[in-house]
Amino acid sequence: MKSNLKQEILHASNTKGAIVGFNVFGFEDAIAVIRAAEICNCPTLLMLNKLATKYLSIESWAGMLLPLIKCAAVPISLHLDHCQDFNTIVRAIHSGFSSVMIDGSQYSVDENIAMTREIVKIAHCFDVAVEGEIGSVPYGDIPGTKDITTSTEEAKRFVTESGVDWVAVAVGQIHRMYEPIMRIKFDRLHEIEQAIDTPLVIHGVSGIYKDDLQPLVAGKVAKLNFGTGIRVAFVETLKKSMAEQPNQYDKLILAEDAQIAVTQEAIKVMENLKSK
Repeated sequence: MKSNLKQEILHASNTKGAIVGFNVFGFEDAIAVIRAAEICNCPTLLMLNKLATKYLSIESWAGMLLPLIKCAAVPISLHLDHCQDFNTIVRAIHSGFSSVMIDGSQYSVDENIAMTREIVKIAHCFDVAVEGEIGSVPYGDIPGTKDITTSTEEAKRFVTESGVDWVAVAVGQIHRMYEPIMRIKFDRLHEIEQAIDTPLVIHGVSGIYKDDLQPLVAGKVAKLNFGTGIRVAFVETLKKSMAEQPNQYDKLILAEDAQIAVTQEAIKVMENLKSK
């Protein structure tokens, strides 16, 4: 079922919990994530990043995923992740996405605010939520991406001047980490939580040390982005299935165990975030 995303994120921001968004790259892992959400009875987001939209249009993704969302037994939302292209974001808004992320983190603060504010004006006309990022979460496998811990003062200015619904912050995490070894800078996170009322988003959850997850969502963190962990689970299991079935050429059969692996990995993430 489609969710009332803004209300759910606000609720998560005011409680000891968060909603997890999962990057998906096809119907196979999308179905697997939805299955995990139903098992755990947890609302979630299916997220598309720039790699996914490079290979398939925004409209095609919406046409494939929105019917799956409609049939789900729990609230599911469709989110456009890390996008810098104005036209692509507007197309996502018109295609039925519940939320979009305008990523101006690689630009100056002034440019980031200006481009984010323009998207907010359009998205809010269609009741679509907007996520922005201040500071910059680097990528473990992309040299040259900025690594800038979020400034409390810049975060306050960013949310005030841009009007975003949620703000992603950089407090020690890194995108596309294959082991959970990154520690959150809780002193800075708590400073930001005291300075602004806007719900916070944490990217790069696959690389965050597991013991940091519970205290991470105890405050205003309302959304967590998880992608690398389920990608690894899918591909590693698929490689094993192909090795064990060398004469099998039906990809749906080969992907069966990979889907189960994704569901199991997503369940682990959701269970780790439940109040102990």
